[in-house]
Amino acid sequence: MLPADTGPYDTPLSLAIQGGRSLWRCRGWLGVDNDALGTAARRPLSVRRVFPMKFKAQIAAATIRLLVGSLRFRFVVDDPDTAPQRMAGPGLYIFWHEMLLLPAYTHSREITPLISASRDGDLMDAVVRSFGGSIIRGSTDHGKTDRGGRRALREMLRQGKTRHLAIPVDGPIGPSRKVSPGAVFLASRSGMPIVPVGLAPRWFVSFGPEGRKVNFPAPLCRAWIVLGKPIRIRPELPKSELRAAVESIQAAMDEVQSRAEKYVRTDWCGSKPMTLGEFRTL
Repeated sequence: MLPADTGPYDTPLSLAIQGGRSLWRCRGWLGVDNDALGTAARRPLSVRRVFPMKFKAQIAAATIRLLVGSLRFRFVVDDPDTAPQRMAGPGLYIFWHEMLLLPAYTHSREITPLISASRDGDLMDAVVRSFGGSIIRGSTDHGKTDRGGRRALREMLRQGKTRHLAIPVDGPIGPSRKVSPGAVFLASRSGMPIVPVGLAPRWFVSFGPEGRKVNFPAPLCRAWIVLGKPIRIRPELPKSELRAAVESIQAAMDEVQSRAEKYVRTDWCGSKPMTLGEFRTL
């Protein structure tokens, strides 16, 4: 029996939600005197301490499989040769950061994505690997702060010789839907063509701050993916031409994203779109 002065958090096992964070408070239900455990043992345990990253990644991967796997995909490909399985050589696929869950599910094995060196990136790393894919870690270096950007660039140049790569072209820190010059620089140094990709689920919920948000699609809804025509960047592009190249990529991304959002609203693109299975066997 519990003592008469037992409070709401003194039950054998209780879950308290404080400030949006779940806290586990385990008391002496195994016959251990709480006082003997000391102050540290009575400290609430956060979910991050109770559940290791691997377990959380498994839950996230299963959730994404249920969400994204239930979507009714429709593909529009301006040039069939830009499909990963048909491209003559490695390509650089770019998309907006908020849409990264869709390509993580549909093409994690064919394309190696760049994932930020952050806590959110740790989770996406494990999720992509659970789908059988591989990743490259790194974020933009700010001043003297090394966030793995230079190392990631070297790794992308190395892997880009034999594998397709993917980059959330607005980066993990934003501003949202604004092309950063990293993809242009990489394409110029590697010779890979840039393939702009627009992605749009019909219904979704956004999580995260502006510039780092991720859209979680609603189950069973439609999702349209538009692959634009490949864009070639001049080798060893001089700095004087960088801004013009970034602006051309921005225009291409705006165009394919606008089309994807239009198609998902009307569920029609003027011709019969491809399903995910048809696209994979293109």
